[in-house]
Amino acid sequence: MAQGTGGALPFARSAIQGRQLADLEGHRVPDPRYRLRPQGIQGRTGKGIPDPPRFPQVPAGAFRRQRLRGGRSAREGPQTTGWKKPLRPLQDLRGPQGTADHKVRPLKSHPLGKKTSQDKKGTGPFDHNAGNPQHLKPPRNPPAHPFGPTARHIPRGPQKLKAISQGSKAGGLQGKGNKGFLFGDRGGQAVMRFGVLGGGYWGKNIIRNLLKMPGVEVALICDPHRGTREEIARDFGLKVTGEPDAVLEAPGIDAVLIVTPPSLHYLPAKKALLAGKHVFVEKPMAMDYAQGEELLTLSERQGKVLFVDETFLYDPALRLVKELVQGEAIGPVRHVLSERLGMGRIRCESNVWWNSAPHDLSIIRFILPGKVTSITVKGNAFIQDGLEDVAMGLLELQGGVTCFVHLSWCHPHSTASLTVVGEKGAIFYEGRFKKRKVILYRYQFGEKPRDIVWGIPSPNLIPAQATEERTWTDFGPTEPLYASLEAFLRAIKEGFEAPSLGKYSLETLRVLDAGHRSLKEGGIRVQV
Repeated sequence: MAQGTGGALPFARSAIQGRQLADLEGHRVPDPRYRLRPQGIQGRTGKGIPDPPRFPQVPAGAFRRQRLRGGRSAREGPQTTGWKKPLRPLQDLRGPQGTADHKVRPLKSHPLGKKTSQDKKGTGPFDHNAGNPQHLKPPRNPPAHPFGPTARHIPRGPQKLKAISQGSKAGGLQGKGNKGFLFGDRGGQAVMRFGVLGGGYWGKNIIRNLLKMPGVEVALICDPHRGTREEIARDFGLKVTGEPDAVLEAPGIDAVLIVTPPSLHYLPAKKALLAGKHVFVEKPMAMDYAQGEELLTLSERQGKVLFVDETFLYDPALRLVKELVQGEAIGPVRHVLSERLGMGRIRCESNVWWNSAPHDLSIIRFILPGKVTSITVKGNAFIQDGLEDVAMGLLELQGGVTCFVHLSWCHPHSTASLTVVGEKGAIFYEGRFKKRKVILYRYQFGEKPRDIVWGIPSPNLIPAQATEERTWTDFGPTEPLYASLEAFLRAIKEGFEAPSLGKYSLETLRVLDAGHRSLKEGGIRVQV
């Protein structure tokens, strides 16, 4: 009996681990036929003794029966209509070369819009039935964008200035009489009322930190998914809604925090600014440099704070790195390597460059004085055609400094590290919150050989050694995200010059946009 159970255990483990992956995604249920077998291999200790089971030993068919019954774990919340789709093999996601399936499938309904009748037929944004070419055709009458017109319909020129002027009259500065407070007299109000747009993985982290902050009231949370709204209401006891405008245009909300996918940053940020609200937006602030400039101009006209959540800039460990670099602890900087690698959390609406590179580019901007002068980016779309999941960028900075940025969603080892190489040593920074550390290395070089044998220096080696001079691991219990939110609040109340204000983050967006052009044109060198 024990032997039979052990034989089924790898299958059961794979199914359960796959189920946990589906829990993170929130909308897919794995099919046991497409499990990853290495996940079911039982590990062994150094003495060769098998590790104890990480998961309960259940019959191999138990997960299958549970899936057929429609059972869901407590973490998943209530069943959401039209979202229970099986994972499929990689070749089904990619589609045959030279056919319509080879292109990225258009969304039949917007992820933050209301569900349409098409969703009920299984052709919504999370449908994986790619075998029918009809599913690949865009709808004849696409549903309205949840935040108003799409980007190509945004008024520009005189119409844009007119819209900005109307927004300023509606909820912005009220003339020259605003005195006593940074952005106008608040009538003695001490508590700032915040609304949050997006209650997913990162949105919940933001809500959790906001509830710890004095002087802040979380007034309303918006998320398009009923299960997420019920979970937030149950776990945090907050008011929730499924309508974005209820947050973006509510007169009683002072600031809006936009925690949505990158393609859904620009439009809600613009609507919130036009409604006279301060804006905290996830990185990047937009998917286009011109849109970022428009948001910054609008925030300045409205007299409101535009703040980008470049969380790592508020990590005391990274601030230590900046102090060491500025103090020339390693001498003049020659080279930088930034790596952001891992497996999972693969996005379906934007590539790894737009999702991950903002962190690395903002860090480079923060610790080094020189601006990026040119960029070259190469990538590969392994999982989804047209959406790169791995990218490597080469940045050239003023002063001759070079930076390599390595990004991947398909890497077996997870890291968020930075290595700064100078003439006298190097600094290593690990940015994952629970594994943060900074290491200072000192270089020692021997003399260059003077003898020449057969025209080659002999011995043909220069002795070199890197010694670990000091390591820092204790940076306090405060989360960088909490410090970022605190900086946003101070920027509103005190005019604090936070390093991720829109006017500074716009430089990151400039480099991002140039890198995107290089990536899409086959890795050409683009001047920034």
